[in-house]
Amino acid sequence: MLHDACDGFNKEKILLCDSGFGGGHIGFGAHRMIKYPLKYFTLVRDPLTRAISHFNYALEGKNFAGLVSASFSETEFLVMRRKISLDQWLEKSLGGRNILSNMLTSSDQIIDGGVYEAAVENLKKYFIFTGLCEDMSATILVFCKTFNMSFPFYINTNKTRNSIDRIEPSEGAIQKFREDNAIDFKIYEFVKDDFEKKLN
Repeated sequence: MLHDACDGFNKEKILLCDSGFGGGHIGFGAHRMIKYPLKYFTLVRDPLTRAISHFNYALEGKNFAGLVSASFSETEFLVMRRKISLDQWLEKSLGGRNILSNMLTSSDQIIDGGVYEAAVENLKKYFIFTGLCEDMSATILVFCKTFNMSFPFYINTNKTRNSIDRIEPSEGAIQKFREDNAIDFKIYEFVKDDFEKKLN
């Protein structure tokens, strides 16, 4: 419901205030931009899995919608044209570096490189729920249990089509990606450990 740009925020704020709910790829700190108290919840994904999925999504032309209406970055366009390999994508973190930590923190919190600490503090203080994309059924189950809701019928439709041969990254590319996105992996493990405790 909310958008990255400031344009349209007044309209979206009205919708948010009327319904009490909003959603999308919204980074922490949106409550300051719209000047309205928010409670956040998020689902996180293994950073390497997410990066490979992003590459495949771009490679397929964003499920073939890219040729019609979906927005493309220059890098994503080069992936679709087969000008950038998966190893290059990972080695240079072309889909973004430490995306998770950037989404969970705001720039005014980062002092002396304490990104992980700021992210964990925000997760504990502002996020009413965290779950895992890798285990959607368990995530929905714990979500429903947490908020006393009935378990819904759902179908996972957010999948990249399987029309291309999957490419496996090299160990060197994986290692470089892990080094460059170490904070994200650390945050992911924190959320994963916390979620597994909720399951027990």
